[in-house]
Amino acid sequence: MIKIMKLILFIAIFLTLTGCPDKYKYPDYILEIKNTSTKDLVYNYDKLYPDTLLWDESPFSELNIEQLIIPAKSIEEIGFFDDQFSGMAQGQKIRLFLFDREIIDTNPWDTIRNNYLVLRRYDLSIEDLNQLNWVITYP
Repeated sequence: MIKIMKLILFIAIFLTLTGCPDKYKYPDYILEIKNTSTKDLVYNYDKLYPDTLLWDESPFSELNIEQLIIPAKSIEEIGFFDDQFSGMAQGQKIRLFLFDREIIDTNPWDTIRNNYLVLRRYDLSIEDLNQLNWVITYP
């Protein structure tokens, strides 16, 4: 009976220490966005450069927008993994958009898209990010 209990305890400890290692993998890079303004910002990014248009459909659903907010006078860290850059062609960049949260909350996406209500857009290669030391300050 004691041997079985020890075996069960050993298996439980082993599974706890080795289970799902990729699920909690730390990012390879951390992009820090410093919002020094008095506005709450909302951000989003993609790899569609050199396309300068905003998305046809809003990228901000009610489910995820809270995760994309950078409060006024605060810093947000965004984790990136090597594989997010591995498929990028020479000269391809990440497009990072910053929006005023109030604009996002009070306007339909068509209005934001058609009037290009973007506070700031950054087109960044990994070389650009390295030169910036992975820190962007707004404004």
